[in-house]
Amino acid sequence: MLRRWTQRMWARYRLGRRVDIWYHPEYAPAALAETARGSSIEVHRGRRILDSLRRDGLVPRWRVRRPRPASVAELLRFHTLAYLESTNEPENVARVFGFEPSDVDAEAVVRASLRTTGGTIAAARDVVSRPGKVAFNLGGGYHHAQSDLGAGFCVHNDVAVAIANLRNDGFGGRVLIIDLDYHQGDGFIDSFDQDPTVLVYSIHGSVWSHTESHHQQYHLEGRVGDRRYMTALRQTLPAAFAHRPELVFYLAGNDVMAGDALGTFGLTLQGVLDRDRYVLDWLRQHNVPAVVMLAGGYSRDAWRASYAMIRYALTDDPRVPHAESPNLRERFTEIAAQLDPVELQQEGGDDPFRITEADLMGSLFGPSRSDRLLDFYSAHGVELALERYGLIDALRARGFASPRLTIDTADRSHQVIRVYGARRGSAEVLLIELVMRRWWMPDPTASNRQIEVLSLEWLLMQDPTRSFSLARMPLPGQAHPGLGVAFQMQEVLIQASRRLGLHGWVNQPAYFHTAAGIAEALFVNPKKEGVFRALKRDIAASPDDVSRAIDEGRVRWGDGETFEWKPGLRMLPVSEKMIAWFSGETYADEVQAAEDAARGRGLHLEPAPSPAVAS
Repeated sequence: MLRRWTQRMWARYRLGRRVDIWYHPEYAPAALAETARGSSIEVHRGRRILDSLRRDGLVPRWRVRRPRPASVAELLRFHTLAYLESTNEPENVARVFGFEPSDVDAEAVVRASLRTTGGTIAAARDVVSRPGKVAFNLGGGYHHAQSDLGAGFCVHNDVAVAIANLRNDGFGGRVLIIDLDYHQGDGFIDSFDQDPTVLVYSIHGSVWSHTESHHQQYHLEGRVGDRRYMTALRQTLPAAFAHRPELVFYLAGNDVMAGDALGTFGLTLQGVLDRDRYVLDWLRQHNVPAVVMLAGGYSRDAWRASYAMIRYALTDDPRVPHAESPNLRERFTEIAAQLDPVELQQEGGDDPFRITEADLMGSLFGPSRSDRLLDFYSAHGVELALERYGLIDALRARGFASPRLTIDTADRSHQVIRVYGARRGSAEVLLIELVMRRWWMPDPTASNRQIEVLSLEWLLMQDPTRSFSLARMPLPGQAHPGLGVAFQMQEVLIQASRRLGLHGWVNQPAYFHTAAGIAEALFVNPKKEGVFRALKRDIAASPDDVSRAIDEGRVRWGDGETFEWKPGLRMLPVSEKMIAWFSGETYADEVQAAEDAARGRGLHLEPAPSPAVAS
């Protein structure tokens, strides 16, 4: 527990000062996902990395920087106009990926490349004047693209474009490109062959260029494991720093891992982390600013190596974190994909496939089943989903052998799921009560428009068979101890929102601890989010203790006024639109202004009164 707290404190200190993370949802072209399976391209690497960093409490959503797409003017400083125009043709983009034109949404793929290239440009511009700072772009490293040609999954050469734009900005310093992707970066070698200010250092297992140049290129053949790779890196990287770089671009390719679909090296996860640590430590030692890109990685665990690298940069932890394979979000997403929508709407009983007049009318005029939860789930479907997601098993593990579920859909504005259970020899008690509805709320991104969300009107999770203790005192509003299934329930609601095509789920937390317990949710009102973050930063106590202190009137403003917690609408976004809005600059700027204003008012915690001592 102390180690985790220390790591979070280090991460909080370094984010923004020493480390930045750049990402945008457009980095993952969803249209490529189906085709990508054949080539092992993991289009959601960046999102998986961020999900794990957020799960660890190391990187809040609002600390991730969002780039704009690279502009035509920026691209033209490296790429030719004829080539850029050719990327408008699906067959040209398909050739870059080795697919048939019909298998590629060229517009989405190019848009993703523009956004990722924009991330490398923005990250380079930000760090170039800040010695020692490292920016991680969760994509990029497109080292096969030439000025007039795309190849090897690379539409644009993001590093070459970034260097060209830095030169245009007036930066004339020496640049070192450290390319540790399995495949040799021929686009770099050819592009900077006549530029002595740029040195390309590479260790690779696949040769793509036979150009003789001043660059430092090392080809490893045969069996390459952790020890051989690290020996080669330690023997050769110091000479690259003799170039005395003023800026470094590091391609931390993970296609060097064992089991990679497009590489033959055999590095372990720990071996890749040792490699990345060695490079990052050299950057620290020389106080050189750097931009790090993901480059290649075509194995199931490639994203975990990048996650471990960024975690090391934030916390100095030299170990690969215990692999939760998969994590809760991934596991629930896989389960959701396996759940048949027909099963979720079956009635159960003797005739599960019974077709009613309401079903027929619904197929003609849209959903109209008032007897189904959220116009979709039957009682049997709800029970099936909770069983498959493991929530029912979690209750059984807590001693409730045969949980019983009911749903009440009579009131569309207050649809209810209740789960009851009994320990052996005891009476049945209410364990879970969830009241919710589909709700059209004002669209935060545009006036006079609405979006549909899942609204949680009430959520109770309790174990009335247990008692509180001195070690676990009740929280405000709590009548019984909790069940310990809050994270599972959160994920169930996320999957339900996705299945129903909703933008997310919302609630209005009545207490500070209920808001703090859902790390990914954000107040729709940025001013309220700013005050919430000020509380978390300025009150040095656990969320439970802060919640109790607010309830007791011991959280005060600098002028002595008592801080009052007021519920506000909070959303956990699931649609790309709402994720993008909450991650956008407008929301972030308003939140930061509100946080600064709240902290300026001097939020603080008054000490608890001393207990009376009998004389």
